[in-house]
Amino acid sequence: MIHHMSGYFTAEKQESLIFMAIALVALGISAWLIYKAVEMLLLIVGVGMIAFWQRHDLAAGIGVGLVLQAAVTLTLDIFAEARGADYLSALQAIPA
Repeated sequence: MIHHMSGYFTAEKQESLIFMAIALVALGISAWLIYKAVEMLLLIVGVGMIAFWQRHDLAAGIGVGLVLQAAVTLTLDIFAEARGADYLSALQAIPA
């Protein structure tokens, strides 16, 4: 019994390492790409899922979720970028 449990948990630990590696790759890609581009892509994918898979409840629901999440985060990022630009111009106006 202990041998089976040990094997099970060893496999679970190995699988979690794979998931962590995938997460690190995703973080690296998201840091490398512009966030707005990813959000726009997710928005387009969500709209496409709603448009083309209307008869599949799960796919349409995922599409709605993607559209809502991408739209909110894109909007927040646009406002944050504008605030950042204002802050940067205020910093640059300070005499050196």
